[in-house]
Amino acid sequence: MTQNIAKRLFDLTGANINVMGDLYMNDKSRTIGDISGRFGDNVNIQGDNVNQIKSVNDSQLNTAYQDLYNDINKIQDEEKKEQAEFFAHQLQEAGESDDKSKIKKMLGFLKGSLGTAASLVTIAKFFGVTL
Repeated sequence: MTQNIAKRLFDLTGANINVMGDLYMNDKSRTIGDISGRFGDNVNIQGDNVNQIKSVNDSQLNTAYQDLYNDINKIQDEEKKEQAEFFAHQLQEAGESDDKSKIKKMLGFLKGSLGTAASLVTIAKFFGVTL
């Protein structure tokens, strides 16, 4: 009797139905792009030759650097100001070479001088680094 019910359900839905004991339905068919088949619950499909592009908004980053230098110019102590300018320059160089560890280090130094300035937060967010 359960086989008849399963057959009628298949005719109505087109889904593969496994009958185990009293009517238990299990449809694990999936379609991912051009790939279709029966997958388990935890599926991870990776593609070969995948190109990822980082979209860069230079104007936003340039504005953040300008704001950073404006914040640095507000520092009263000349020695601290020179040191912050050096770290800001190093930060820009690290950003151009996408050196995440150096970016994080320079942001840490600048945070010590400027606190959590909006320019630092913007730059950190741009490079995916936390302050």
